[in-house]
Amino acid sequence: HYEERLRLVLASALRDLAADLLTEASAVGTLSVAAAQALAREHVAGARDKLDEVLGVLEHDGYLVRSTGGHTFVSRLVHDWWQARFGANWVSVAGRGL
Repeated sequence: HYEERLRLVLASALRDLAADLLTEASAVGTLSVAAAQALAREHVAGARDKLDEVLGVLEHDGYLVRSTGGHTFVSRLVHDWWQARFGANWVSVAGRGL
């Protein structure tokens, strides 16, 4: 259900960005502004506008909420599910030196 919703509302390149933003948030605990910007630059041209668009969708749909220092998952259940599904081989933005 979670993956299907992203497929319905986001274009292909933005879906990949959304998945990486969610995976970073699940792996690290908080999606920092710097990490979000680095991931956006990896995925799309016009990174700032596209990042705002994707984060808007993720906030509107209840995946993430703004918090001090970035974004966190609204639901611990969704956080744990996303981490189990996608986080096993994830290397954080900081770990990649981005």
